[in-house]
Amino acid sequence: MTQSTAYTTLESTVYASKSIADCKVLVVDDEQSSCLLIATILSDIVHCDTLHDPTNVVVYCENQPPDLILLDINMPGINGIELCHLLKNNHKTSACPVLFITGDGNADTQNQCWQAGASDYIRKPVVASTLVHRVKNLLQSKLRLDLLTELTFKDQLTLLYNRYYLFTEIPTLLKRLSRDGKSLGVIMLDIDYFKGFNDRYGHVAGDKCLFEVAQTLKEHLPRPQDSIVRYGGEEFTVFLPDIPLKAAGCLVKAWWRLCGNWPLLMKPVRWESSPSAPVTW
Repeated sequence: MTQSTAYTTLESTVYASKSIADCKVLVVDDEQSSCLLIATILSDIVHCDTLHDPTNVVVYCENQPPDLILLDINMPGINGIELCHLLKNNHKTSACPVLFITGDGNADTQNQCWQAGASDYIRKPVVASTLVHRVKNLLQSKLRLDLLTELTFKDQLTLLYNRYYLFTEIPTLLKRLSRDGKSLGVIMLDIDYFKGFNDRYGHVAGDKCLFEVAQTLKEHLPRPQDSIVRYGGEEFTVFLPDIPLKAAGCLVKAWWRLCGNWPLLMKPVRWESSPSAPVTW
């Protein structure tokens, strides 16, 4: 999702959905001519990447998640049906829609596509207008779902995850880590005397302070799989899957040192009596 990068109140929307032109489509076909044809047809409406080796698709999608995957079925090494199963069973790639493009159009093949988790199916030879229409529809649906997910799971002030995310997604994460025999690091953070800050400088300044603190914490998360939840008014919870205890402690100390240089948090209120700093854990 493309989001507002600076603090705002009502001057502009907090969430701004990206357009279809900003989407990335991955075309997977062992025939280079087919990849070139499809990429050329779609080049005017989306960004296209191509892969000719299906064995590289999962790793590629984990590192550079596309908005849509176009898959051929009959490929050497691993066929499109098997590849689709792998993508849908991987939590990092399962949300990406898959559109099959193949010359094999019998009923059994189509049923296998739906069972593998495909979002749509189109036959070769490709009709350009039909392909463009199907791709636009799938991308529009994904963008709407992405926006709905953002509105459901994100706190509108700080753009961090909210408590609904905590109570619905974190239990799933915990179960997966437990199944794999891995740990989950949890850090609780709190801004001391924040009510005094609001009383002295006003709630608009308080909101700006929360936003800047949240963004600074988020920017200094060590890994993409780590997440921060706004637990309460000025309370934050950090979730660090499969992290050593020593590394989590080093992260806390780094944040503690960092918070001492936040200009907004150094305004005089009453937290000079705090036992540690403006932020405690």
